[in-house]
Formats: sequence, structure tokens, C-alpha cells
Amino acid sequence: MGISAVKMTQRVPAQSMSSRHSTLQVVWIIGILLATTPKLPGNTPSIFHGSINIVMANPNGIVVLADSMQTTGILDNQKQLRRSGRKLFQLDAFTVCAVAGFLSTSTDAVPEFLNNTSVMIEEYKRESSQWDKPLTFHDKMGILSSIFRFFVSGVAEINSDYWQAEKYRVEVFLVGYDVNGKPTIGSFVLNTSKTRDGSVVTSIDENTETVIEDNFFYGAHGASDLANGIMDKPLRLRYQPAIRKYMSAKSANTLRQLTVDQMRDLAKILKQQTSRRYKSVGGPDQIAILRSGKVDSVVQPTFQSAALPPYKFNFIAWMLQEPGWVGITPGAVNVYVHNVYIGCNPEVILDTNFFVNNQFRYCSIVYDGQITRFGADNVVTGSTLIIGPHATDTGQIKQLQQDFSWLATCRGEGGTSLPHTMVCTDYLGRTKRVEWYYKWPEDP
Repeated sequence: MGISAVKMTQRVPAQSMSSRHSTLQVVWIIGILLATTPKLPGNTPSIFHGSINIVMANPNGIVVLADSMQTTGILDNQKQLRRSGRKLFQLDAFTVCAVAGFLSTSTDAVPEFLNNTSVMIEEYKRESSQWDKPLTFHDKMGILSSIFRFFVSGVAEINSDYWQAEKYRVEVFLVGYDVNGKPTIGSFVLNTSKTRDGSVVTSIDENTETVIEDNFFYGAHGASDLANGIMDKPLRLRYQPAIRKYMSAKSANTLRQLTVDQMRDLAKILKQQTSRRYKSVGGPDQIAILRSGKVDSVVQPTFQSAALPPYKFNFIAWMLQEPGWVGITPGAVNVYVHNVYIGCNPEVILDTNFFVNNQFRYCSIVYDGQITRFGADNVVTGSTLIIGPHATDTGQIKQLQQDFSWLATCRGEGGTSLPHTMVCTDYLGRTKRVEWYYKWPEDP
């Protein structure tokens, strides 16, 4: 085993943000590099993608266009889905966002985890609403990029999806008006890749913010090569009215005078032409118009509202915890992935904590009735299961007892005074009463 750097971060925007402490605390911990067996392609869930976003802007306004096609697979092996995918989101009265690339997948080990871009956008709305002053455009970029980086890389880790980590790439436009009223186009690209040890590494690339003054702006994400080519050399499509107007304005150096309707029609032609070349582009248009300092309209198919879980997440991955470790802090919803815990001191608390592909050696593991995820993908050796007096979910208790070979299983008795009394049965069926010197997790 080699020791890597240990990094602990909170998911908050860049330093330009208010110093107010964020209510959403996320911990990303990368520690000891552990051996792992990546999932084979046949064992991984489908990953759904979206393909083209186009932004045009000048002093007359801003047009944001996205297609609605969802696909799985890559290159010539792409499969189109019948249902449309939402790729355009209004964040507030002044800002919209468009997403290309990764859209959604499943996380069977932790179904509640934010595993699609729609719910990540809802998380952005929840987080940004906590601030007690208007957010600058740069603040919004910081919050949004950190949310995407945290949850997209977390999804890949939960699914042990190292062999196809690159398929989680996300390209995001943030478009709107800053607090000073200036129209601004933000763009960032989240790249994911695997390391030689099997973990997922994420990086934010091409992070830009462009203020629209007296100029024309064009940008595209996703399958953008054909659209970029047309904007550079539009002659072959001169039979299209929108292209002819664009060519005339480009020749006269008056692109800044194009109307919003003209930019919208031009964006629609670029998307239409791209859909003829790529299976991954198509479906109904999703179009936002911004002008006069606000979002003027958003036209798109009707999509089901994304529902956030009632709690927030921390994420702890790739740590080796030796004897004497201070333990897992109860209270937050923590997701632990690919960690090794040895001689846990004090106990490991399952309540409101989710565990995926971890190893536990010589630990006391406590369950006292709250929601948990502790599936058979975890490895437990020489450890004791302690079931508290508040645990009444017989299905969860049965799963914990059957999925692992415990050194002993203990049932705790209630009461507020310490020590508590437990009745423990070891793997040979021998029973005895023992004392327990910790509070139960669900005690007041």
C-alpha cells in the first residue's frame, strides 16, 4: 500500500464568495490507496447521455438551445431512448443552465444519492437559497461546479465504475445576468478519469466567464464539431434563410445586431444539421431566451420534477483507519466508499450512514433503527453486530444478520443510565450478558 495525499474540502465556491459558513458541508477524503477489483462492463448500470447545447448572445439578448435526445453507449454503439431528457434548467429569475454529456444513471447501493443532473440542479437551488445576500455570477459558477464535481465523481465511486470513468464527463453552460446587470456566459467541463490504483479522479477544465459587451458570442457543448464548422464556413448551407442572414451579418461585421429571433433560428439550424450526423442529437428543442436583465422565456417539453432526498450527503472514500481512530461521527448522512476500518475505536454507527465496498476488521458495528445502507458488498471480519433498543425494522436486522459472519451479535437494552446491558450470542451460539458504556445513537 502506498500513502497518497489526504485532502479534506468543503463543497463551497471560490474565495470570492461570502465568508458565511455554508449549511451544506461535504467532506471528500482521499487517503490510503487500496487494491480493488473494478466492475466488469456487464455489471454496471446504463449511463444516459445528452449531446448538444448552443449559446448565442449579443447586446439584443441571449439564446440557449439544447436538444432532448438521450442515448446510452458510445460512438457507433449508441442506443436512442424514446423519452426526452431535460438538459435546460432555469435556476432563478436571472440565470439558466444547460448540460451536455452525463445525464443520469442508477446507484443501486445508495438509491438516495444524487445520481442525475436534474436532481443535482435542485441541490444547487437548495444550496444557493441559503445565502443571505444576492449571489454574484462567479459565486453561482463556484457552487454549481462544486456540486457537479462532488456528485458525479461520487456516483462513479459508488458504482465502482472505473473502467468507464470517462463516460461521466459533463459540459455545463451557466448563462444569465450578474448582480451588476451585465450579461455573462459561464462554461465549465468536468472531466473524470481513472487512476492506476482504480480510483476516480475529477478535474474542472475550461472554466471561463465571458461578459457580453458590444460583441457577438457563440459557444457549443457536446457534439459540437459540425456546428462549429458551419459557423466557421457556412457557405454550403446558404439555401437556409437563417444561414444567409448570418453570412450577411458576418460579412458586414454586424453580428452584434442580429435579433434574438435570428439567433434562435440559427441555433435551431445548427442543432438540426447535427442531428442528421449524430444519433446522440435530436428530439424536441429546449430553448431559453434572456433579455432586458432577466430570463424572458423557457420553452421545453414537460418533465417530471426532480425530488431531493430529505437530507444532505458527506462523502468519504479511500481511507485506511487504524486502531485508535476517533470513529465515525453520527448526525450527518455520510457515504463511505472503499475504506478500510481496523479495530474501530469507538464503534461504527450505521444509523444515517451509507456504506459501499468497505472493509471492517475487528470492529463493533451498531445499528439502532435509523435508515442505513450496509449491503453485502462490504467485507466484515472478526466483528460484532450490536442492535440497539430502538431498532424495530426486522427486515433490516435480518439482512445485517444474514449477509455477514459476525463474531457475535448483541441486543441492547434501553435506559438512560450507563452502562447499558446487552445480551450477546457468539458464532458458536453461546450467550452472555455484557456491559456497554456508550449512549445509543437514538437516545436523546
